[in-house]
Amino acid sequence: MMTNQAVILAGGKGTRLGKLARHCPKPLLPIGEVPFIEYLIGELARHGLSRMVLLVGPFRDQFMEVLGDGSRFGVSINFVSEPEPAGTAGALSHAVDLLEESFLFLNGDSFFSFNFLFLSHMAEQQGCIAAMALRVVDDVSRYGSVKMEGERVMEFTEKRQGAGPGCINAGVYYLSSEVLDLIDHIPMSLEQDVLPKLAREGRLCGRAYDVPFIDIGVPDDFERAQTLLPQWQHRAAMFIDADCLATSGGGGTATTGWRQLGEEILSCNERGDYVICLAGQLTGQAPIDFLSGLNKMLSPLCAHVDALFHDFSTHDNMTIMGCPRTYCGTLEDALRLWPIDTERSILMSANDEYITIAKMNGIQCVHSNTVAICRK
Repeated sequence: MMTNQAVILAGGKGTRLGKLARHCPKPLLPIGEVPFIEYLIGELARHGLSRMVLLVGPFRDQFMEVLGDGSRFGVSINFVSEPEPAGTAGALSHAVDLLEESFLFLNGDSFFSFNFLFLSHMAEQQGCIAAMALRVVDDVSRYGSVKMEGERVMEFTEKRQGAGPGCINAGVYYLSSEVLDLIDHIPMSLEQDVLPKLAREGRLCGRAYDVPFIDIGVPDDFERAQTLLPQWQHRAAMFIDADCLATSGGGGTATTGWRQLGEEILSCNERGDYVICLAGQLTGQAPIDFLSGLNKMLSPLCAHVDALFHDFSTHDNMTIMGCPRTYCGTLEDALRLWPIDTERSILMSANDEYITIAKMNGIQCVHSNTVAICRK
């Protein structure tokens, strides 16, 4: 079952960071001028995870002051305090009234760039009540490892010297509300108490990713994040002209063209690339309705479009991380507002104006109204 709720564990005190986190929870520490948590919220929001719950320990006021209700990111945020430390699983028991039938659950002090939508799909396909993202590393001895058979998690092994390469827990999970029934005492650890039990019962699946990851829990990694996080936002993009794909009467979402392009959009999502739609003819639809309908159509593939730039000036912008999800603007505006790596980007369009702008910026162009030759 697809979900659009994310629950972020954000109440850690950051003792390993020393004086850096003495008066500030780790997720609110600045990366440049931007709190770390805002990078995480932006990444979740562009995947359509629009309802968020932050488990903030004793730091509720600090988080509320920085993030507000989430509206400036295009999301809603609820904040949940813990009267005392409850562990990574126990913290969920304080948010039971806010939790939906399924949700994404992740650490608030690490950034892992992958297609979040796939976890719920995998859990459904495998008949599991939980799914986890795994990270590929050269040496698992620092972490302990996760043993897999196909997409099933079989067991967790402790840290040991000379363990070599393998997969480790990346701290991002899809959870069905059924998992809450296993939280029977506080404090309780998801990693040590819940996940091993689910693995033994055959109810936990996982997938390994070799993609950008950073955990800001120690000073050296926090310092690395100052360079890496802004750098990772600079990505390739696939620009899609909706009018080019339309089979009749404008750029509607229920078209053969969009369905055929779904696998290419998914490939971009899996690589971490942006997918941006350009539309001049929405046939009476509000832009946000167009984008929502498009992503609903793509959801069975676990694919999504990040943003829509359109010609209808009467509609309000919907922003995420300062970048629009729906925006009255052109390809030029998209290049100005989004951190695009133009040399690795592609435009699919038959619009001469778009093509001229793309070529001026070093973007590869596909001048066709057919989908097949757009494939990279």
